Amino acid sequence: MDKEFEVHNLEVEPEEASSTAVAPPQNDVSDWLKKNVREEDYVVMKAEAEMVVEMIKKKTICLVDELFLECNNGWWQKNGKTYGSKRAYWKCIALYGRVRDLGVPLHQWFL
Repeated sequence: MDKEFEVHNLEVEPEEASSTAVAPPQNDVSDWLKKNVREEDYVVMKAEAEMVVEMIKKKTICLVDELFLECNNGWWQKNGKTYGSKRAYWKCIALYGRVRDLGVPLHQWFL
């Protein structure tokens, strides 16, 4: 089966990294999906829990055909600064169930 596909890597800066409170997000995945994905496209995505929650709110999760749900329930560092999601493991499981209930096939990527 010879099918062409595209790979995109969208880096979203954590809110804490924003220099001002009124600055818009540097990348909005929901807006990008609306502009670049058609219903007939097959989209596989790995996304952090906060991004998935935002996609559910903006009703763009339906554009994803398969999702790898990254749920960091600890602390991580980027550019020397520490960020923490403080998301309890049970909240990761609850979000997993919520996404499945929306009909999106997904895989756990819990750290």
